[in-house]
Amino acid sequence: MIRNRRSWPAFRTPIWVFVVVMLPINILMGFLLATRAMWWTKLTAAAVILITLYTFFRGYLTRLTMDADGVRLSRPGRNILLPWDQIRHIGEYAPGGGVGGAEYVYVTTRESPPTYKWEIDQTTIQTQAHPGLLDALNKAHQSNKVCDSANAVGNS
Repeated sequence: MIRNRRSWPAFRTPIWVFVVVMLPINILMGFLLATRAMWWTKLTAAAVILITLYTFFRGYLTRLTMDADGVRLSRPGRNILLPWDQIRHIGEYAPGGGVGGAEYVYVTTRESPPTYKWEIDQTTIQTQAHPGLLDALNKAHQSNKVCDSANAVGNS
């Protein structure tokens, strides 16, 4: 049984890298919004800023959490919990063949693994793969199975 709660952000990229890359771009976009420019330039600048904010909040406020209850994907307004005893598959894959693409870790209660990275619902959780995440999930799942088996034998 897991005693300590562990948590990972949805994005693998460290937050400082995201800020170092995106902050200068967004400062320039803010400058375009504040100066006299054509309407389409301002519209494009506003779109860049909004997409950056959306990406930041989605990537760093969304968290994969592992605790004694199971695996949870938490984000503002939505929370998905997959209890350990219902989880059937834990794995890693690279959508689109994986040449230069991000790898994803998935946890699902379905009979088959997900087919694409956007497949997230009440039965499947996915996030970008972090070093050690897949191993931690597999160990916790196996540990929970052992504890459940011991409890079932002890209660018989």
